Amino acid sequence: MTYTTLNLEQFTELVKDVKFTPAQKKIVDRLIKGDQLWITNEHRMSGGEYNWKTEYSEYPEYAGRVYKAFWNIFYVIRKQKGIEVDFSIFLYRD
Repeated sequence: MTYTTLNLEQFTELVKDVKFTPAQKKIVDRLIKGDQLWITNEHRMSGGEYNWKTEYSEYPEYAGRVYKAFWNIFYVIRKQKGIEVDFSIFLYRD
């Protein structure tokens, strides 16, 4: 299956009709605002340590336990819309 690379506007249009859990909806709202998830430690047992990188702050904001909900967003989109989304625009790595 090929991945579809979307910009933020296309992603916003894509997720309009998708039904998310409350945790997934909070993450989608942050992604639509332009925030990115910053993976600070990939080697943690729970899938990594994540922080939010925002455009209005130079310091990362702790994201909490978003690993499962973040990755399930793209699974839900694939199941409901049939589109495999490239998630790399939402991740920040330095």
